[in-house]
Amino acid sequence: MTLAFIQLLSLWCIDVSTSTLIMKNNMETESDVQVNVYMSDGFFTHNSLITYPLGHYVLVITCFLSAPFTLYLIFQPYRSEKHPSQ
Repeated sequence: MTLAFIQLLSLWCIDVSTSTLIMKNNMETESDVQVNVYMSDGFFTHNSLITYPLGHYVLVITCFLSAPFTLYLIFQPYRSEKHPSQ
């Protein structure tokens, strides 16, 4: 449950930072003024250029951590069929 919560937080982090980067890009291309856009929410930093890859790294790590639990849940019925309990 904790890994799923962390995965959702990292996806949210990627979403917010992507929106910030797109908004900043649109504002800079439509005007000659350089625009500084900061995220309203973030884990450790409000810089979207740091938060975007950080969200990806956290998501990849949690996927690798959740893989053994998923395999255990998939193959557990096969183990109980080989060794029936009394």
